[in-house]
Amino acid sequence: MKPTKNRVFCPECGRAKMLFQTEKKAEGFIRFNGDDIPMPEGCTLRTYYCRACGGWHITHKKYRPNYGQFTEGVIEHYRAMMGLRQVERERRRQQRELALMAKAERMAS
Repeated sequence: MKPTKNRVFCPECGRAKMLFQTEKKAEGFIRFNGDDIPMPEGCTLRTYYCRACGGWHITHKKYRPNYGQFTEGVIEHYRAMMGLRQVERERRRQQRELALMAKAERMAS
């Protein structure tokens, strides 16, 4: 039977999923409920760690090493944008400083 209390929205895949605190709990769920979960022919259930949720999910899909890069991409983009913002702040600070220096030179002459 599917539990209802451990369902959370997974930002990685964009839908609600069951979330388990440990791999052992996810494997226990598979052991006790695996026969009741409808799956395509020839598939087996497995657990995997989700960095987006910080916990364990179950799936019948094959392992894909590049899967899960959406969250990593968002994090990398955020870091890059924060770096660009810092560069832009520094550029504006230098422009203000140059403008003040130019104004001071005009007043001195």
